[in-house]
Amino acid sequence: MGGIPASMGVLGLFVLAGVLAGGLWSTYQRGLRVPTAVLALATALALAFAIMAMMEVM
Repeated sequence: MGGIPASMGVLGLFVLAGVLAGGLWSTYQRGLRVPTAVLALATALALAFAIMAMMEVM
């Protein structure tokens, strides 16, 4: 039960995951392998943290 600040943190993590996913798609379309792998890992971590934080808030 974190209230509004915790909810904003969850929202921020989901926004971060979305921005990273956009960058991931862009690098994938350009055919850049290493940045795509790095962004895929970062996106997965951000999404996992967002889901875990959301479960904690609920």
